[in-house]
Amino acid sequence: MQESPARSATAADAPTTDALPVPSWLTYDSRSGSTTLSRRLDALHRGLWVTPEIGFDTVVAWKGAAGADALPAIAQASAAAGDWVNLGLAPDAIAAAVRAAQRTAAGAPDARAVLVRTLLAHAAAARGRAGVTHVLVKNGTHLRSVEAFRATFGEGTRMVFLARDPRAVAESKLRTRRPYHPWETFAWGGAIHAAVRWNDYAVRATDAAARWPGMLVVRFEDYAANPGEQSARILAHLGMAPAGDAAAESASAATYAIPAREAAIHARAVSGALDAAALDEWRTKLGARERLVIERLCREGMRRLGYDAAAVDAARLALPFALESARTAYGIARHAALGRWHRWRGTAAAGRDGDGG
Repeated sequence: MQESPARSATAADAPTTDALPVPSWLTYDSRSGSTTLSRRLDALHRGLWVTPEIGFDTVVAWKGAAGADALPAIAQASAAAGDWVNLGLAPDAIAAAVRAAQRTAAGAPDARAVLVRTLLAHAAAARGRAGVTHVLVKNGTHLRSVEAFRATFGEGTRMVFLARDPRAVAESKLRTRRPYHPWETFAWGGAIHAAVRWNDYAVRATDAAARWPGMLVVRFEDYAANPGEQSARILAHLGMAPAGDAAAESASAATYAIPAREAAIHARAVSGALDAAALDEWRTKLGARERLVIERLCREGMRRLGYDAAAVDAARLALPFALESARTAYGIARHAALGRWHRWRGTAAAGRDGDGG
């Protein structure tokens, strides 16, 4: 279902900040199955709201004063970055939520957590989800700021990282256009760009899981093989027990909000079916050169996450890397030039699809 039109949330229908717990975070590399997982998790428990992609990177990275008086500036910076396009609140409703957070956090040295919880409470109410007890915020780039999220929201916050085979991720990124930047694909820098990002995320997530029990790593392949078991793991990590009947689950999945611009790239997720064959499509669609580069650059992350890759003679890598390096250099230059061009023309859509850098 496409995103409902943004509307104002009044003081009467918006819950208080305390009506929602500390939020949790679903992180991932793009094209890893996060929308499929989100739709199904959202359907499993009436008390859980899994959001569309909403960014709070700007909030946790804020370096200036963070008391109640700073919240309007933090909100303005977040909106300018395109973080809240999918929040589902009109500008006046966001302003009302900011004022409510200021009242709640008056005198506190750091009001950022109150701001986020208040925004989410208003957004949940605007979607008719005011009764939820847990919120899982979907955004891949939050993984880059694990320690900042822990510091801002405390040890009670939880994070889930969804991994998928890097060859499958890269194959999808190489052919799928970014919904908010349709002049380029997700892997605008070629196979090297896709591989470096995937490995960085895999290492960040596994490092975080090793030092913090609040991080849970889930492989999409394991979820596809046994969705019930993996969903139960995730819900338990969030402090929830599975609940709900099949009819309620079906209705909830059907109403999960997918922003209109993203509907086309999530057609499989919207279909509701878990296509096991699709997990191995990369074996026939990914080029041999691209596969060699990806397996080489992702070897550490693949080892940590249990993905197998054949050993490759270093002599076989020279030409693939030379060709892919040229492709990456061209992609970076094109990405920068087209980005400036569309910003100048005002044709760059407001929104984030996770692969801006």
